[in-house]
Order: sequence, then structure tokens, then C-alpha cells
Amino acid sequence: MAETVKARVIMRKVDPGGLSASDLAHRLAGCMGMKVLDEKPNSILVEGEADVLREASQSIEGWTAYPFARIPVPDARPRVLKSPKKKTGR
Repeated sequence: MAETVKARVIMRKVDPGGLSASDLAHRLAGCMGMKVLDEKPNSILVEGEADVLREASQSIEGWTAYPFARIPVPDARPRVLKSPKKKTGR
């Protein structure tokens, strides 16, 4: 059995005459294993198998697919690089 690879894709509307976001969401939700995670007027976030997402996104006119990327937030807390030197008694 082949391993399925899940992916997330952001679909953005590039043609004002293209499908509406809600129509596209209904169309993609009907595809095999796809799940619409978020919907805005000009973009939707879709999760599903990578191959199915790629095929579906190429067949839709007026919309462009962008891979969803998570960017980790850097830790902004200051770090002590060396411990302070101990003073000898007086």
C-alpha cells in the first residue's frame, strides 16, 4: 500500500471572472479526500493528498495555488552565553 502524503495549499483568486470562493470550496470539498480548512472572499486553504491537490489546482481557471508554509517564530528571549566570573573575597 502506497503512503499518502498530505499537503496544504492556499488557492488565491487571480481572475475576477473566475469561480467564487464558495463555489470553489464546494467543488474541492467534493474531490477525493480534500478538506477546506478556511475560506475568504479571494482565497481558500485546502488540505488533501498532494497529487490530488496538484491535479485539481491545475484544472481550475482563474485561481492560483501556493504551497502553505509554516514559519517558526524565533525565540526573542536573551540568552546568557557565559556565566559571570566569581570575585575572589575581600
